[in-house]
Amino acid sequence: MRIGLIADVHANLQALRAVLEALSGVDAILCAGDLTGYFTCPNEVIDELSGRGIEFIAGNHDVYLRRPPASANATLRRSLEFTRATITKKNADALAAAPCQKHLTLDGLRISLFHGSPWDAQEQYIYPDFKDWQRFAEVDADVIVLGHTHRPFLREVAGRLVINPGSCGQPRDGDPRASFAVLDTRTRQVQFARAAYDVDAAVDEAQRLGLGRPLHKSTSLRIPTSSANGVGN
Repeated sequence: MRIGLIADVHANLQALRAVLEALSGVDAILCAGDLTGYFTCPNEVIDELSGRGIEFIAGNHDVYLRRPPASANATLRRSLEFTRATITKKNADALAAAPCQKHLTLDGLRISLFHGSPWDAQEQYIYPDFKDWQRFAEVDADVIVLGHTHRPFLREVAGRLVINPGSCGQPRDGDPRASFAVLDTRTRQVQFARAAYDVDAAVDEAQRLGLGRPLHKSTSLRIPTSSANGVGN
């Protein structure tokens, strides 16, 4: 079984559609939260995921729509104001009903989704240089899927795979293409990949609607020619 993994879509419909096209041959897709925020299409993103039966959890930006943080910078405030004014009641209710973590068994593998971490499902950032990987040995799962950092990585801890597929909608690792991963349940191999889309158009639309500049324009970044990042620990 091949499972597509995505996270941090952030209302970027163009990026999501590019990734879904690239994942057209997989058996299932899982999303580790943050469907909303920064970009302009929260309804379309939620409709796309829901319409395809894609399992998703709520990320911190999704929860902020109901419980905003005590302090927020100007970009986050604009994002929340725009999303609250734009989102339909149906989609707001869908996000409110979404769990902050999810545990599934697919093809015999126990898979757990957390946006942040198993210990702080919303807010903890687990970066590739995390210092206490052995904590993941306590998690009762074979595969642990994270989001939140917008940076892809794979780590194996005590027989468990810890995967962050990177950000579909707002990568922060210097490559603006949409990031995702594919897990093969039979071999337990993980492939990271990128999907190209019109980054400039998505950024320009966000700026036009007063959301600022949620990504550097593609013309200001080096766009790698390869579509895959490879697999590593």
